[in-house]
Amino acid sequence: MKKLLLTFLITLLSLTSRVVCSSDVDLKSYFVDNLKTYYVENMVTISYDLSNSVLEKVTLLNTIKDENNFVYNSEVYQEILTFMSVNNILNTEEIAEVKAMVADVKRTADAIKVEEKRIAKEKRAAEEEIAKAKKKAEEKIAKEAGFNSYAEMQVEEKRKAEEEKRVAKEKRKAEEEKRVAKEKRKLQEGKEIEQKRINTIIQESKLRAETNPGFRDLKPGALYKVFSKHCKGNKCYGLQNIKFSAESYREFSSSIGRSKEGVSLIRNLILDMGPIVASDGSFTSFLNDLSGESNIYMKMKQNLDAKYALDYEYSERDRQLFNEQEKDDLLGVYSNGQVAIRINRKERENSYPKDLWLYIEYRDVKSGKQFLEKNRPVIATLNDF
Repeated sequence: MKKLLLTFLITLLSLTSRVVCSSDVDLKSYFVDNLKTYYVENMVTISYDLSNSVLEKVTLLNTIKDENNFVYNSEVYQEILTFMSVNNILNTEEIAEVKAMVADVKRTADAIKVEEKRIAKEKRAAEEEIAKAKKKAEEKIAKEAGFNSYAEMQVEEKRKAEEEKRVAKEKRKAEEEKRVAKEKRKLQEGKEIEQKRINTIIQESKLRAETNPGFRDLKPGALYKVFSKHCKGNKCYGLQNIKFSAESYREFSSSIGRSKEGVSLIRNLILDMGPIVASDGSFTSFLNDLSGESNIYMKMKQNLDAKYALDYEYSERDRQLFNEQEKDDLLGVYSNGQVAIRINRKERENSYPKDLWLYIEYRDVKSGKQFLEKNRPVIATLNDF
């Protein structure tokens, strides 16, 4: 059977006339089939090493994937043929016939090698011609540009590129410095404008404060730092008989624009004058007719009456209601609400009932107006009945 298969393969090879791809496949199958047959028929008697070698050769044959890779295939076939000859897997006649087939594959492989070398040589020659032509063209370009060589021109072009890069870098740096400087100037201008607005607020507040009533330098509209300067806690100017408190606010508006930071000013100034005592010096919780009595309330009222225009003051009915604890405060308001004298009740420690207490209050123009409108008495008259 093997003989017939081999004869068929040789006949097929002669018919295909160097179309080795088909005979190559048949030769591979021939080797594989013979090795498998040999293995199956002799697996009991052959040595362990030979058994492994047969399987390795079958595996090697299965590595042939590309039918047209004649160079690799011929080397594999030659190795398989040698193995089968040495181990008497084929007889002398079979070996001679297969050798012819392997030799045919080898001739094709050798022809391919020769052709590949020729193609490689032609490719190198073409590349050399292209390189020469390119070099000649480059040298011509260099000569026309006034250089002695293309290499010299490349050095100059590299220098120019580096110079352009350096100039571009310096330009970017200069533009960045210019941008930063512009932002700094803008920031500085903003600070200067802000400071001008703050200074204007300070000056304008001083002018307004000069016309406002108050206690010495402590006047509504004045800088709050004036209060901080003269006062520690609720003690101002070292005085022990008056307690001071000031409500502050931030003024942002000025005649030259609005400030972002603003300036802290005094809105209201309140003087705690202490308790109102009776003529004998005792504390009192009822307010009687104080005319003619020498006490702190009468002294302060007379002083305010002399200095400021009275807007309104509490009535006799208000006093009666206050004594009955129907009213919390008794007010005397002056100068469009900017000055007020207030009586209310204050609970001292270990004291009952609450004592009468006196306060003097100063406000700026706006707060005074609001205070005036809020606290102006609205009473019924006889004509209302």
